[in-house]
This record gives sequence, structure tokens and C-alpha cells, in this order.
Amino acid sequence: MSDSLGIPKWKQLIEKLEEKLSYDSRGAPESYSAEQLFQHYKKRKSHQLGWTKSDRLDAAITAGWRDVVGQCLYTNFRGKNGRPNQSAYKEKIKLHPYLSRLGRLAQDAQLVVTHNFDDALEVAIDLDPSMTAPPNRRYHTFWKPEPFLRRGMVNIYHPNGFTPLRRGIKGSENLVLTEASFADHLANTNTEESHFLLRHLADKTCLIIGHSLSDGTLKNALRQHANQRPGHVNYYVHYSRHGEVDLSADQRSAIREANFETYNLVTIFASSSDIAEILQMVSMSEGDLEGLLAHHSMVSRYVYYIVGAVSSGKSTTLRHLRDLATIEEWPSHMPTVMNRPSLGLKKTQEAMIDEQLENAIWIKNSEIRDIKTGIVAVDRAPLERFWNELTR
Repeated sequence: MSDSLGIPKWKQLIEKLEEKLSYDSRGAPESYSAEQLFQHYKKRKSHQLGWTKSDRLDAAITAGWRDVVGQCLYTNFRGKNGRPNQSAYKEKIKLHPYLSRLGRLAQDAQLVVTHNFDDALEVAIDLDPSMTAPPNRRYHTFWKPEPFLRRGMVNIYHPNGFTPLRRGIKGSENLVLTEASFADHLANTNTEESHFLLRHLADKTCLIIGHSLSDGTLKNALRQHANQRPGHVNYYVHYSRHGEVDLSADQRSAIREANFETYNLVTIFASSSDIAEILQMVSMSEGDLEGLLAHHSMVSRYVYYIVGAVSSGKSTTLRHLRDLATIEEWPSHMPTVMNRPSLGLKKTQEAMIDEQLENAIWIKNSEIRDIKTGIVAVDRAPLERFWNELTR
């Protein structure tokens, strides 16, 4: 996303900071280079101000550093006088290959997480002509975890901090950019920040676009999630300028395996135009998506039945597959008479069980038919009862 928008990536941002502050970090890792640059800026600013009160000095240094980062972040959208050129910024966002579609998709999401410092997504939402909410009620941007998400608004979480180009919009107090800030963020695995992101990763199926897996904050959350919820996968778009053809089959296979084994990510290789099409499909209604797949002679739904002996873990397995469409063993409560030994049942009780079982199978089949697209996991197959009889 940054390439097409003209926002520098992490390495490019460090290079711009080095140029602006006249300091050479000599090719150190990005976060360590940023730490050197911050310390260099801090020392120079302290000498300039000459203040003795540490609290006041720290606040001034933090605000000044945030301003320097913002200037380097939006270099391409500032005039010769250094003032923000908001018109050029908006025009670039309008022409971006998929940012407008990402803004529309965000409106249907419960939570959007961006590790970028910029406000491009917020501007894309404001520029969407279909957005009818008042400008101050379209989205809620925050950088510290909040106990409740706001209803009727797009909730946009910037865990690394936020520095907008537009005037009059509040940015975060701090930016997670330097070695110390990353170290503190990663060391505190039992903090509110860690639990907030981890909880949403575990509860929802996420599509990760425009994120670099070099970001320690994201990697830490993904790894914890993979260890705690091994049956729950998320999807990661690996950007390549020309899509899959930029990488060999062996490279794609190795990247897919590395991402899946380490972070439980299903990797999709895509160019900017491919990403736009992915966002369009994700935003489609289930019926429209089924029609699109049928038009291309593609299967729209796969149904898998989980079978096995009593107490073998079928229902437990199903609980680990909540990112799929799941059908429980019983649509409602299982008949209480089925908890009794079958040898002691009366004919009337057997008939009642058969009737309720047939009704349950009918309802389960209806539920499966109603799911038009995706992967469906079903607890117990209708033929399983006959298979169990044959294998006794």
C-alpha cells in the first residue's frame, strides 16, 4: 500500500530521518537505527531548549520527535513551505489501486488494525461517496486498547501509534518505532495491549493486507495466537509487484509453509490489482460470490464430515474450527431418552428416537444447503450410525 501511495516504508522512513537529522546509523537494523536517531535528536533538542525540569523537557522531546517523524512520513505531500498539501494527498488516495475498496470493506468490519502511522485509511473512508454518516461519526481512531468498540463507526486501531497529516486531528502521544519502544512492547506480553489484539485475532477470521512480517508487534501477536488457537487460521496477502509470477514455485511454497507453520497464516500472493479483486470478492454478498464462482466453473462450497467413535473428540475438534462454517451434532437438544442403554428401550422410545434423529438430519441438511460458499465442517455424518453398526 505504501509503495503506490508514496508513503515511505520502514527502511525508507529511517533513511529520510537520517537525512533530516544529519546522522548516519551505518546500516543498523531499522528499530536500532531509529533508537540511535532518537537519542541523537534528544541530545540536540535538550541542548537547544536548555530546560532543567525533566517532565517538561521529556514532553517537548516526545512532541518534537513525533513531528519530525510526521514530516518524513509525509514528505511527498508537503509544499516548499513545509505545510501539508491535503489536496494532493486526497487525490493520491483516490487513485490508489485498492485503498478505496479497503475503506469500503472496513465499514463492514468490527475492527481494523493498522500498524502504519499514517491516516490514509481514515481519509479513504471520508472520501467514500456511499458513506452517509456525519464526518465526525464515520470512524473512531485509537492507539490504546479500549474495553468496548464503538457501534455504528469504523473502529481503527493503530497499535504502533498514529500521526495524521491533516490538521485538527489528534495523534498518539508516542510512536512505537525505536528499539526501546519495540523492546518494551514485546516484553510486556501480559499487558492490556497484548490481550486486546490477541483476543480479536482469536475471535475473528482476519485478512492481513499491507502489513510487513518484519513488524515485531504483529509477529508477537500472531505467534501467541498460533500457539493458543492452532485450529484457527488467518489470511495474509504477500504483496508482489506482478503477483505470483515474481516468485518461483519453490519460493512460494517455502513462504507459504513458513507463514503457516509459524503464524497459522494462509498466504495469498497478489499484486495491487489482485488485492483490489480480493477486496471486491470479500465485500460481495454470499449469493453474488456463488454466482461469480459458478461463472468460472469453480466449486463454491466444500463440506467435511467429522466422524468417529463416541467420545473420540468430534465436538471438541469442531470447537477449534470456528473460522469455518460449522454444523453441530444436534440442531437443538438431544432427546434425553438417548442417554439410556439401547437394550432397555421400549419400541415407542425407539420410534421416537428415530423420528427425532430423522428430523435432526433434515434440519442439518437444510443448514448445509443454506451455506452457499466456503468450507463447512459437520459434526457426525448421517451414515455414521450405520457405519458404527457394521464395525462392531
